[in-house]
Amino acid sequence: AERNLIEFSVQPFLRGITLHDWAGVADSERKDNGAVLWLPFIWLLLSCSRGRLSTTRAVFAEAQASSIFPFLYGALILIAVFVLLRRGILRREIFRNNPWILCLYVFMGLSILWSAYPYISFKRWVKTGGVLVMVLILMTEEDPLASLSTVLRRLTFAAVPLSLFLCLFVPEYGRQDLGEDGVVWAGIATGKNSLAQMALVCAMFYTWLMLQRDRPKRPFLDPLLWFLSLALLIGTLSITCYLTFLVFLGVMLLIHFFRAERRHTGIVLAYITVLGIFAFLVLDGLMVSASLGDVLTGVFKRDATLTGRTVLWADVLAMGMEHPLRGHGFGAFWYVEEGLEHASWYKHDWRPGDAHNGFVDVFLDMGFVGFTLLMLIIFRAYRDISAGFAADFEFSRLRLLLFSAIIVHNFSETSLCYLNHPFWFLFLFSVMRPLPPPGVDGPAPARG
Repeated sequence: AERNLIEFSVQPFLRGITLHDWAGVADSERKDNGAVLWLPFIWLLLSCSRGRLSTTRAVFAEAQASSIFPFLYGALILIAVFVLLRRGILRREIFRNNPWILCLYVFMGLSILWSAYPYISFKRWVKTGGVLVMVLILMTEEDPLASLSTVLRRLTFAAVPLSLFLCLFVPEYGRQDLGEDGVVWAGIATGKNSLAQMALVCAMFYTWLMLQRDRPKRPFLDPLLWFLSLALLIGTLSITCYLTFLVFLGVMLLIHFFRAERRHTGIVLAYITVLGIFAFLVLDGLMVSASLGDVLTGVFKRDATLTGRTVLWADVLAMGMEHPLRGHGFGAFWYVEEGLEHASWYKHDWRPGDAHNGFVDVFLDMGFVGFTLLMLIIFRAYRDISAGFAADFEFSRLRLLLFSAIIVHNFSETSLCYLNHPFWFLFLFSVMRPLPPPGVDGPAPARG
């Protein structure tokens, strides 16, 4: 009834775009993506919005404790676990397909035993475990790629237009005053960086979607959402996300260079133009500067310490060497209890809530053991993705694009093993081997 009502009322204007189209569900995706995909969608929407409140500082402790979001996350996790149990996902199957991911999560849980704040570590372990559960929901669908596409379409449609509207027309809700640093866009997110990361996710997805060979034809909706995502990304003025998107485009260009067709020539030329402009800026700077590092930081108007990051890394790595093997406990290093001074937190005027480097934060929380497990996941994932191109080009291409972009992003920001961060969600999706769909024994069959 809803579908017929929508078609009758807006068909003269939108030429038959239905309720399913506005929700971002393609005809090829409707048959095997049921209501269960609303679980990872709601999870991602909460993670990208003001539901991702930080518990790193004591000032947020009271607000987080009285918030409804922990109850929502808990309910979503319970429902998702029930769905997985109904699908008959066996522990031996998960371990056989993704042993290092399971080992990493087990070690996260064990680190609660030596954490200075075991209750905080336990809560954060449960929350980041929810990310794994949501990814398993996608991976146990008949078509994981179509399932992720549905979720990201819904996320873009729900979050991007609303964020742009708040930033442009309702500044008291959509912008954040940083004092001397000026006013920045926040949208529905917790701040500038969170909004930039959400916009980056949507921009990367729609860039990949627009280049699919056999994608569903939406001549109006897809270009519009792609344009809005890019506009939101540009408006955040996040240099890290700009560079991450540039890496995403560069990897996509390399893939298309080897499999280009005539109809892709214009897109490849556009990418070459973008990379050419970047190369020109670097080479032009080299003419007057002897240091490549100074050139790169000068081009993007950053100092040689990456806005204090290198100094912070030196400080926290020295503290991390107090427990080099096991770390300080998952999620415990940056927790600031009221009245208890944290050397790195109080030393820097900008009050960092993380190391602004995902690899450093993994070492601080879980030591060399956790860092080694993460490296094993990365190396195995790269091998699996590379081997999968022959069987399923589109699925492997998206996995490689997300994999590369998120790793680069973690050199100046933190998202690896980071609570319910949307980049951690996408990273797990890119590195995880698909599990057998319901009713299928053995490994998931290759498509294509």
